[in-house]
Amino acid sequence: MIILPLLLRKFQRFALAITLFLAFQVAAFAATSLSEIKSNVEILLQGGKASEAWLLLEVNKDSFPEDAEFDYLLGVTALQMNQPELALPAFERAVLLQPGFAGAWVDLAICYYRLGDAKTAKQLLTHVEENFSPPEAIKVELNKAKVMVGQAALLNEWHGEVALLGGHVKNANYGIASTNLQLTSISDGIINVILSPDYKPRSDNALELRAGATKRINHASGAYSDLQLGMRSRQYGTENDQDFIDLAGNWTYVSPLRLMPATDSVISLTARRVMMDGRGLGAFFNIATGLRKYYGKCTVTPNLEFEKRLYEGDGQYDADIPWLGVGLDCSRDK
Repeated sequence: MIILPLLLRKFQRFALAITLFLAFQVAAFAATSLSEIKSNVEILLQGGKASEAWLLLEVNKDSFPEDAEFDYLLGVTALQMNQPELALPAFERAVLLQPGFAGAWVDLAICYYRLGDAKTAKQLLTHVEENFSPPEAIKVELNKAKVMVGQAALLNEWHGEVALLGGHVKNANYGIASTNLQLTSISDGIINVILSPDYKPRSDNALELRAGATKRINHASGAYSDLQLGMRSRQYGTENDQDFIDLAGNWTYVSPLRLMPATDSVISLTARRVMMDGRGLGAFFNIATGLRKYYGKCTVTPNLEFEKRLYEGDGQYDADIPWLGVGLDCSRDK
């Protein structure tokens, strides 16, 4: 019990040392004019160093107490750090100081969207459309924001999809190509086994029904939950003992980490039930936790999972399976 507080104090001292080190590094960028600060911030942001850009602005903020452009830089940098709660007051100050700042209004709408308030975001975008004639570059960002907010409105309600598919399956009975097998016996050596032709692969026509529903629930400070329900059912023409139904449900919770810029914590719970030929085949449960770290246009996702498999058939054994993995996703559209 004594070790934990000691470790926490060591971690706090380490975090403070890192922060001071970054502050001294950023101090080298300290500038006397807003144009110099803006140039340095843009260089840092382009290099994926949003945290250093934020510290640079913090070093110089007392020199620009009522400057809309400086507050706008603060807001943009906070959004790059995936910290909309820090960006919100900066953008609000910018539009109060300069009500005609169309770009700040658009980014303020994006900020509300990331905080889970799609209704206010939509109202702000409507305000920009009705009261401003922004340049072409701002219009492009405005249209992107409208699409993003519109999609968020869809996610915040239950919506689903249903698909009916038809096809021909070459191995509908999961047969084996060769019916001649060799078994090794300790006493009799190699034994040749010839299986019945019924074990060979058989083709069949099949119909498959797929259905799913999703919903997003927004929480405070940019966190949100995603709910997903899914069903898949396949029916064969003659191989009826291979008909199956697969039911699944998933809940995922995503929350930005305040102490780690541009990083989300993710936890997920999944339950799945599979039935074949009208009988229960098994139930599968999965819990996963990990991080979602943003690096420019890429996202790295280290995660740890634990899966429990509960089978219902004879001769089958339950299993507990841990998983450890890392994912990488890059997109030019981010």
